[in-house]
Amino acid sequence: MSGFKLFTLANESACKTAMETCAQSCPSQSEAASLVKAKPAQGAAADRLKELDALLKDGLISKPEHEAKRQEILKSM
Repeated sequence: MSGFKLFTLANESACKTAMETCAQSCPSQSEAASLVKAKPAQGAAADRLKELDALLKDGLISKPEHEAKRQEILKSM
């Protein structure tokens, strides 16, 4: 058995306890998924707002267009 070690019963128990502790402290799949989804959306929204500000500054969109799109981006967060 190359690379494998057999654990004694005492080590197996300690391993099981450690795994149970780890599982209890980890977020559920749904909690983790919501955290993963929330962060990129906020980062993406911030990037979109910066890009929108640059378009206004460069005169490529009007102030009313800027404000309308800004509200749309903020609602999507």
